[in-house]
Amino acid sequence: MIKRISIGALAGLFVGIFAAVILVAFASVISFAWKISIDIPGVYWVYPDSSSGTGGLAFLPNFTGLGLFVLAVTVVFGLGAGYLGGRKRNAPTA
Repeated sequence: MIKRISIGALAGLFVGIFAAVILVAFASVISFAWKISIDIPGVYWVYPDSSSGTGGLAFLPNFTGLGLFVLAVTVVFGLGAGYLGGRKRNAPTA
């Protein structure tokens, strides 16, 4: 069971980091394309900025919120793998 929880937590860590990167990239692309401000509460805020005379983005990441997001995904995957992963059953012997 400890092995399943460890593997699930490691998989959850990778999935959490991947999901956070995709979330930030998606918000940045949408903000740049539509020229709107996007706020993901407690995680990331991106808005169009033309202070230098050219189109651009300004963003304010919240690293604590991103870390908590990754940690939450890691815990869910770890516990899910450990407790919902099923039990190993040996075949009956004759």
